[in-house]
Amino acid sequence: MNKTPDYIEFSNPELVAIYDSINSIDEYKDFYLEKAKQFNVTSVIDIGCGTGLLSYEFAKIGCKVLGVEPSEQMLEVASLRTGCENVQWIEGSADLLESSIADFTVMTGHVAQFFLDDEDWLMNLSAINSALVNGGHLVFESRNPIVQPWWDDSVDIHIDWPSSESRRMVEVGSIGKVEWWMAFLKATGDRVLYENHYQFTKTNKKLVSVNELRFRTQEEIIKSLIETGFRVESIYGDWDKTLATQKTPEMIFVAVKN
Repeated sequence: MNKTPDYIEFSNPELVAIYDSINSIDEYKDFYLEKAKQFNVTSVIDIGCGTGLLSYEFAKIGCKVLGVEPSEQMLEVASLRTGCENVQWIEGSADLLESSIADFTVMTGHVAQFFLDDEDWLMNLSAINSALVNGGHLVFESRNPIVQPWWDDSVDIHIDWPSSESRRMVEVGSIGKVEWWMAFLKATGDRVLYENHYQFTKTNKKLVSVNELRFRTQEEIIKSLIETGFRVESIYGDWDKTLATQKTPEMIFVAVKN
């Protein structure tokens, strides 16, 4: 049976409630905060902000923050987060942004890979460019397709598809213990279809979310940035600021609005 993406982990209340426990920002938080400080950022747009974890961190260092997220359920969590009282939330996508309102935009948690269609991806980049002031920066990451991380569990635990090592047990308040693991379904060209499995110990309930990601090449992403009015300043290969190579797991782009 052919499966299609449903992304229910972004809409199901039970899965939204455990999202932060599974998707930590610790790996990349410092990188983005350091970039904001390096560029003397005062205003930040967080595209695909989810439950607002990173938006909170930007607000904590004194930035004016606008979080953009298509999921109503994720934004409900974000809006109740202590310390985010002055963060502005927008339900939807970057095309709702006004012009020249920020000097820094981020897309974290590999949000860029959820833009499957080139038209949507280019529209997103164009909207971000419009929302930035001249000289403003866009920083985001995408997994390196050359190392095929969906096969190599040494590259990225988040898409450790076939291995039992991808299993993780988390415990969240009244929900109790939840076991989570990922399962590879298929790769078609530069697209990868996979499942997130969630087993709730207390209720013995199991939920499965079907997701799809696009693995664009470095050259394709550079081309799309240039087409939408950006100049690429740096491409890092990991969060330690190692420069990107064919063997590094990430492609972390630092681009500036022309």
